[in-house]
Amino acid sequence: MCGDSERIKYSHPNGGRRNQSALRKHSFSRARRACMAAAVSKSHLLTIGAIACLSCISIFFSFKGGFDLPQIVQSETYTAPTPQDVEQIRKDYLPLIKSADSDAKSYHKAKLYRSRLSNQHAKAYKQLLEKKQKLQSEMVTKIASVENLNREAVADAKASHADAVALRDNLFVVLKVLAHLERV
Repeated sequence: MCGDSERIKYSHPNGGRRNQSALRKHSFSRARRACMAAAVSKSHLLTIGAIACLSCISIFFSFKGGFDLPQIVQSETYTAPTPQDVEQIRKDYLPLIKSADSDAKSYHKAKLYRSRLSNQHAKAYKQLLEKKQKLQSEMVTKIASVENLNREAVADAKASHADAVALRDNLFVVLKVLAHLERV
């Protein structure tokens, strides 16, 4: 439509008509103006679209509760979580295990007769040894579970760090695109 040489009828104030060359000049200048208006309207549409996009993004983040832009923009450093202390579990269980062991040994020494235990004393001794073994297995189980929890905590911290970095990088990309749209 920008190159149309369609003639526009124009009446002269004297009641007469302009000559043909004047009509052509007039129609081309109107066509040029129409092209300029179309080009201006396209750039205005892009600007309006960018503003509408920014408004939608702003409303979206406001509706979701917003976020702290400086916190996201700052370089996120990975901080490892503080692991639970395995040595504390050992410190808690080792005295119990030692006391159960000493109880079993003292019972065994006290009830020996000619280097043998009677059937009834052997059952009690066996129960004392089972108590010691139960405490040992509990300690091993708790240590294993704490080590697993520590590994999971580290993995979760790394995943949340990766998510924060990805969010920051995505935010930078969106801001670059919006800055480019504003320049256009």
